[in-house]
Amino acid sequence: MVENRNPLFVLSISHKQAPVQIRSQFAFDREQTEDFLARMRGIEGVWGAVLVSTCNRTEVYYSGDASAGDAVQRLLADAKGADIHVLRRFFRSYQGERAVIHLFRVAAGLDSRVLGEDEILGQIRDAYNTACGAHAADYYIHALFQRALGCAKQIKTKTCLSKSSVSIATLSASEAAHFKEGVKRVLLLGATGQMGGLIAKNLSARGDIELVAAVRRHCRISLPEGVREIAYEERYHYIDQADVVISATASPHYTITYEACRDAVRTEKERLFLDIAVPRDMDPDLVLLEGASLKNIDFFEKTAIDHDGQKKEGKRQAEDLIRIQCQEAEKDLVFHGFLPLLEDFTRQIEGKSARQLFYLLKDCAGAGELRTLLAVSKRLMEEQEN
Repeated sequence: MVENRNPLFVLSISHKQAPVQIRSQFAFDREQTEDFLARMRGIEGVWGAVLVSTCNRTEVYYSGDASAGDAVQRLLADAKGADIHVLRRFFRSYQGERAVIHLFRVAAGLDSRVLGEDEILGQIRDAYNTACGAHAADYYIHALFQRALGCAKQIKTKTCLSKSSVSIATLSASEAAHFKEGVKRVLLLGATGQMGGLIAKNLSARGDIELVAAVRRHCRISLPEGVREIAYEERYHYIDQADVVISATASPHYTITYEACRDAVRTEKERLFLDIAVPRDMDPDLVLLEGASLKNIDFFEKTAIDHDGQKKEGKRQAEDLIRIQCQEAEKDLVFHGFLPLLEDFTRQIEGKSARQLFYLLKDCAGAGELRTLLAVSKRLMEEQEN
């Protein structure tokens, strides 16, 4: 029997239905991701899997049987010590064609809080590579993720969406740059990560920013020119000088606490704290400091909405590309399902003329199937003539 069913499934917890507290609860670091993928491989009916975990979403993509769905949900809840009923309140599920479309839209930044954001393409690629490294990717995962990544790259380079593209990194860098007039002293935590690296690159190019990056001793990175490096343990020593503090780490604990800041601050002035991490990096009580303001990743939603109006044409172009590429992906999957029968089919029609073959197909096909077959055959003849 030819397998025509698209076996992709998605379990999604994102900014669209889950508050930051829930997204934080279900955040995964690299080690946790690898452990989760290993456990996914042990679920009966799961053939391949990818786990995507970013500031705005945690999503499990898997190929397999629909019967594995409950086990995948339980595994996700258990991995974070969560009540499965809480999980079921905040996740959405997709399967088949809808799952493929969702993957393509996520990779292209069309499902992001910041429409057309730059970071998500790299995050999807990293998640796919992690699955490959964990031997968790099967044919369907390879085929769909590779095509989704290729489509997203096309959208970034060929549509006007990229020309007005913004991201959490660019929005937070802009917020820091416009905090006050004149030179701003900025302390950045998390410069070793993808988000922090983009912020460092963005801010280091400005002449009105003095950027200091607090780096853990075991991390060896090349910071942009002009960025001063200090040890992570010394971060509170610089807090008093800083006008803006940005934290974008993958730490499960607060990187900046109210008590430590209160003891470190000597100078009275306005300070801006930007927490763009999930889970949160900064103690919410920082707002109790004299002159302090704190903005987390949810703050950027309004700014993102303001940018969306500029991107309508780019979004339309991107949706058209996704529609075409999703159709090509479906064709790949259908053809893959037929491949095991191709040799037998070739042997059975050997020696038959085209006329005999078409009459055989006429007897076997329904009216709609025959109409499609003849239309495709006619198009093929026209292409050969040209």
